[in-house]
Amino acid sequence: MAEKIAAEKTYNNNRKRSYIAYIMVMALSLVAVVILWATFGRIGPTFSSNVMTQQRTKLRHHFGLPPEPVITNLKILQIPPSERSLPPTVYYGSSK
Repeated sequence: MAEKIAAEKTYNNNRKRSYIAYIMVMALSLVAVVILWATFGRIGPTFSSNVMTQQRTKLRHHFGLPPEPVITNLKILQIPPSERSLPPTVYYGSSK
């Protein structure tokens, strides 16, 4: 009988250790995600638009095309270039 109780305690201790290990892995993963977000996630949309502007300028120069004006309006930059000719009601909800 004592052996059975000792075996159950050992089994329960092993289960607790495995649960603690699972929780530690999840916690470390969460910490890694937060660190990556803090490092790269807060770059923002202006970084992407700056990279796109630089690429567009280099490509236009490389292929001998005339320069194009740089768009700085953030509302317009959020709309894909192929859809910028659509009416503003599609994106802004009004006819202004």
